[in-house]
Amino acid sequence: MRRLLTPSTALTLAFTAACGALSCGSTVAPPDAAKAGEAKAECPPAPECPAQAPPAAAALDGDFLRGALSHRGLTKIEIEVRANGEVEELAVYHNDADAIPEPVRARAEERFPGATIERYETELEEGKKVFEVEVKTADGKECEVEAAANGDLLYVECVADESILSAEQKATIERIVAGGKITEVETVERPGDEKPSIGVSVEVGDATHKLDFGPDGALKRHAREIPASLEIELPI
Repeated sequence: MRRLLTPSTALTLAFTAACGALSCGSTVAPPDAAKAGEAKAECPPAPECPAQAPPAAAALDGDFLRGALSHRGLTKIEIEVRANGEVEELAVYHNDADAIPEPVRARAEERFPGATIERYETELEEGKKVFEVEVKTADGKECEVEAAANGDLLYVECVADESILSAEQKATIERIVAGGKITEVETVERPGDEKPSIGVSVEVGDATHKLDFGPDGALKRHAREIPASLEIELPI
């Protein structure tokens, strides 16, 4: 059976709908109940909005950076940052052989027997510490071996000639960095990849751009290198 709505009932339903629509922090004036001969009603308080946490400040790994200061022959600290501001990689360049695990140094010697060690890198990649040994091989190539602390190989990178770039890759470089000059090309061999990736450094004006091509030849990453000054607070 259909229920008949009296003016008072209709007003109550309309008022309930209005109150139910309240969201956190909002206000709404209740309908005028006096016109229906009733006392003026009031909405219950709007629900409180949840506390909004302040945006997290971008942070580097302080322990890693302070530890870097103890490396002998510290020459450079390099920071790679994603487009959203997240730190992708921290790299410390140094000449401290004792800071590099023996299995990593053995891996480099195994890969390039008789090579001359140029310098080392201690890196933090997505929270994991890895190590690099940069060498000049017996035949004069500049290469680096990256491995985990236990010696597991992550990649081998070597300077290469610009001639290894395909016509499509050169066209992509010109499209991305018009008028730029290629200053360095490197091959990157990773376990499991059928072909090496290729990293290219390009200078245009006073800017240096880095472009990475995957094993399939397609562009995977484009970044700009910016020289910067870094201050690390020390205990007093």
